[in-house]
Amino acid sequence: MLPRVLFLHGFTCTPEVWDGTRAAVAGRAVAEAVTLPWHAGTDDPSEPSVDGLADAVAARHLAGREAAVVVGHSLGGMVGLHLARRHAASVRALVLVDAFPSLDLNDRILPGMYGPGGDPAIEARAQSMMTAGRARMPVEGRDRLWASIRAMDAVPWLGELACPVLGVFGGRGRFGIRDAATLVDLLHLSRLPSCELVVCPAAGHFVMWDDPAGLHGALVRFMEALPPPGSFPRTL
Repeated sequence: MLPRVLFLHGFTCTPEVWDGTRAAVAGRAVAEAVTLPWHAGTDDPSEPSVDGLADAVAARHLAGREAAVVVGHSLGGMVGLHLARRHAASVRALVLVDAFPSLDLNDRILPGMYGPGGDPAIEARAQSMMTAGRARMPVEGRDRLWASIRAMDAVPWLGELACPVLGVFGGRGRFGIRDAATLVDLLHLSRLPSCELVVCPAAGHFVMWDDPAGLHGALVRFMEALPPPGSFPRTL
């Protein structure tokens, strides 16, 4: 049976950021990219907070279905962390794509959106998407969600997550392939029971556009190496 993969986009972004990645795993997974709550241009009944988004995603896309490999970029990865904590039975594995346990770690360890010598077309594409997304979101929900993102600190409870985790981060010209172990420690991902980390050296925040081959290769290898559903220990 093919694994089920749920793709979650970042703040003020859209599911289309995953189009290339979904195509790359076609035939290897049953993939779905969803629009996060409060990002569809209308008010949403869910709480505009990171954990509120996680609960809404679980209810709408995970409940009563096969446990999924959750792949989250930026905010989507932060939502994924809450999903793995609050809805553990629904998360077979978690992939953090330039997603951080806290924005403080992001700001200190891997600041900036773009890598050195980045493609201007990618920067323009990202800025256009985020500007449109910000304008589309209801103001109160957007502001409350952003406040929740700024306040989130998952570091104290990372050790509670009992699922395999892959992190794929843009090195931004600061970190290379051989710095994976260093980044695991700097980002406190060493607290996770199981964590593999891959660095895409020249990529920035939008790893899926800056280094699609690097991300896709890491994701496919990770999924192919996953233990059978239900075999990874849920308690430690």
